[in-house]
Amino acid sequence: MYHTHLAHLIWKDFLKPGMTCIDATAGNGNDTLFLAKCVLTPNSGWVHAFDIQADAIITTQERLTSLPLPLQKRITLHEASHETFPPNISPSLIVYNLGYLPGGDLDKTTLSESTLKSCENAIRILSHGGLLSITIYPGHPEGLREKSTLLGWIESLSDLQIFHHTPINRPNQPSLIMIRKY
Repeated sequence: MYHTHLAHLIWKDFLKPGMTCIDATAGNGNDTLFLAKCVLTPNSGWVHAFDIQADAIITTQERLTSLPLPLQKRITLHEASHETFPPNISPSLIVYNLGYLPGGDLDKTTLSESTLKSCENAIRILSHGGLLSITIYPGHPEGLREKSTLLGWIESLSDLQIFHHTPINRPNQPSLIMIRKY
């Protein structure tokens, strides 16, 4: 998928060992693993991953077993909504891959209201110079609502650098929002 590849290219260019990241929607653990490989060392960096579905947390944990044990110890999995992040952290990157769990129950999706609340919280805790990455999937009804909600929200933001990568001639294809906090 082009949008995921693009997001990973941007993250890889942005991230440095020792940074703290949040995967707000762990899903199958692919983004969590990618972030871990970019920022974790045996003595520095941290990755937090959130998902409300126990299956997603289990799958993510299994995927992370490919990492050396010292790196695994620098990852915290949260079976919780992305609406509230851990206190006292200031991550450099927060990522969202919205929609439903690939291979999971298609009736369980991220929701516009909680996603908006989470993104608002993300901007507040993001470190100076930090990056917020949001991949949106408008090919299902709730995804279309999320896209509309998030595009309305980003239009109201100021003092941030915002990019929206979207196919012009395919309105229901995934798109990528990148927000840089200065």
